[in-house]
Amino acid sequence: MMHHHWRPWQVSSQKPSEVKPRQTAPKARGVGQNAAECCNGHKEHYMKRTGSASKNKTTKRWSQKLQIQTRWSDTNQRIQLLKQSAEFIDNNHAKGITAADIHQHLGLHARKVNEIFLRFYGVSASTYLREYKCKVLFAQIRLAPKSLQDDHYPSAGMTGNPGEKRAFKTLYGVSVDEHWSRSTAEAARDQAGEGANSTLPSARLEAEETIQKLMATITKPKANQENPRGA
Repeated sequence: MMHHHWRPWQVSSQKPSEVKPRQTAPKARGVGQNAAECCNGHKEHYMKRTGSASKNKTTKRWSQKLQIQTRWSDTNQRIQLLKQSAEFIDNNHAKGITAADIHQHLGLHARKVNEIFLRFYGVSASTYLREYKCKVLFAQIRLAPKSLQDDHYPSAGMTGNPGEKRAFKTLYGVSVDEHWSRSTAEAARDQAGEGANSTLPSARLEAEETIQKLMATITKPKANQENPRGA
């Protein structure tokens, strides 16, 4: 009689019980994915009924009007600051003011002031002031060429240092000495002084002309854009 002994390496022929997937409770109607399934047919009708598309267009229109109004407000503020700067330069250039004095007068940081000058003139405040003083010196020599050359520097707010002389030559293509010599020679030939046709520069006038050119390129908000909700 043969006896069968169990051996651990023998695999049982009995199949393991199958594990059924975990049952999850069905989602409520109108929640999650089911919401899209149950409401898909009513979505278009719902948008028409509530006017969602119309509200989106209205919101976009208000946003565009607000952007125009904000840009206009910022530009108007810069214009006022530019006018204040111009008036300060005209009244105080002979005192030897610098760009730092302009910053202090406006009560703004140097970067903000430079942004304004770059926006309107394409140069920084210090560069504009230096060129302005060169224009004053040029006009003064033309108007009074018989005066000593060194007397013109203080009235133009300059000291006659090499940097100012280089800026003058860059702006006019001639040195201060050459300009003074030519103006003196012209005055000697014209005793009546008819050759003195130069006028002193005006920062305020230049600012007004620059502002007018800028205003022609920007869009001014309409009266009804001040209150978008009333549009």
